[in-house]
Amino acid sequence: MIKFFRKIRQRLLSENKFSKYLIYAIGEIILVVLGILIALYVNNWNQKKADARKEKALFEQFIIDLKSDALRMKNVLEISKEQEEIAQYYFNKTNNIESSSDSINLNSFTAAIRIPNSFKSKNQNFVDQINDKELYNILVEYMYTEKSYLDGLTWTNSFIRDRIRNYLGKNKAFNLNAVFSEKPIKEVFSESGLLHNTEQFQKLYVDGEFENILFTSKMQSYSNINAANTLLEKNKNLIKELKKRIK
Repeated sequence: MIKFFRKIRQRLLSENKFSKYLIYAIGEIILVVLGILIALYVNNWNQKKADARKEKALFEQFIIDLKSDALRMKNVLEISKEQEEIAQYYFNKTNNIESSSDSINLNSFTAAIRIPNSFKSKNQNFVDQINDKELYNILVEYMYTEKSYLDGLTWTNSFIRDRIRNYLGKNKAFNLNAVFSEKPIKEVFSESGLLHNTEQFQKLYVDGEFENILFTSKMQSYSNINAANTLLEKNKNLIKELKKRIK
């Protein structure tokens, strides 16, 4: 092809047909420019397809992470509800109100919550690469809500470790015989209230500090439940937004 165009140029020059040569040269330049533009277009098209595939894979991974996070949140939500019920149970005891503990495990009163890894910690770098402004804002809002939720759980664990356990330990309200018996500790945890010394616990019902602990436990559990429900709703909506973008 190149030899063909070269022969045409040489023939036009040898015949002193400068005007025709000029027209030919311009035409050749146009062809070269068109070729470059087509090559750039094809390269850009291929790059967009590659980016779209990469983005789709990223969004699909986001959805997998969000669904896993939702399952963990539901588990934590049940624990928070249980902790709220336990605070209510002990409050009823302090006020001689009939209460049933058949459906709750009182051992959760002193059990720390296992806090999951955040969506932000796993995906912040990928979120920062998203060009879709609307989706980016939704993700940032989700991560902000998630941080507030996880901060609440972290505070709850600190309260359990530093305040509740310390108070019960000083007042000898733990059932050490059950904990250090030959029975597997897993079974001890599964039996409602077995971790606590019932007789010693009853002496705490009239203590003002214990009432303060119950109040704080009740309020924080309520806050954790609301935060979990809010985050679960945002989780569901975020999954919908992601699915719309990978169809």
